Amino acid sequence: MRKNTAYGYAFLLALTLLFTSAAAANNSIQASQYIRNYSASITAKSGGEIAIDGSVTGTGIMDTIGVKTLNIQKYQSGAWSTVRSFSDVYEYESAQADFYATYQGVEGSQYRAVITFYAASGGGSDSRILTTSSVTAKN
Repeated sequence: MRKNTAYGYAFLLALTLLFTSAAAANNSIQASQYIRNYSASITAKSGGEIAIDGSVTGTGIMDTIGVKTLNIQKYQSGAWSTVRSFSDVYEYESAQADFYATYQGVEGSQYRAVITFYAASGGGSDSRILTTSSVTAKN
């Protein structure tokens, strides 16, 4: 009986880890009273180009919704430093905002994006920060 219970707990733990990993890989997060979810991805294209795209969805029609800041960062000398910034990319009177940005990187260098999503409605607002995984610029 004890052996079956131990196997049962091990099975439940494995299922929990499986579903947790799948949710984390999606980079989509249930957020707040104003932001239903947000997501972003980064891709290394040919010729060193780095592309970042994503979206933010409000809990309804928002007065303002979008990206407050998008910082593209490069890993150099053991630290991440911002090499390009975008700010205040918004949609108005909308439930969702999508974005797409590119940066001409250097082949072999690592890049990531740090994005601050923002939504406001009826005098209230909220923001959430997401850091993408890193990619290596390719030829």
